[in-house]
Amino acid sequence: MNLLNQHDMTGGITIMRLFLVGHFMAFFIQSFTSISFAVSNPRKNKAMLFKWGFKYFSLAKQLVYLREHGIMLGSRMRSGRKVFLYMVKSLFVEVVYLNDSLDREPERLEIFNNLSQLNQYLEREFRTNF
Repeated sequence: MNLLNQHDMTGGITIMRLFLVGHFMAFFIQSFTSISFAVSNPRKNKAMLFKWGFKYFSLAKQLVYLREHGIMLGSRMRSGRKVFLYMVKSLFVEVVYLNDSLDREPERLEIFNNLSQLNQYLEREFRTNF
């Protein structure tokens, strides 16, 4: 009978150990996956830094960067002026040049962080014109 009680005790302890180890592993795995999602993507960090930095470039530096690295998506007429739209990395930039000439200095740059912001801006412009 003593042997049976010892066997039940060790079996109980073993089951308890397995239970605790299982909970620890589940906690560890859950914590690890949470941490892996919290670690940011270096590519995303560079894009965020670029967006932040580009806004603080001087107007001349922004234009140089646009001309060297940007893609002109098109142009449109707004209030009798020609407006040009560029894409640089994940930014969209709308530029109004002096005398509507690409060779001249920019009068104004409007920067949009993503496509959603650009769409909202264009929809507001459309509503105000019609």
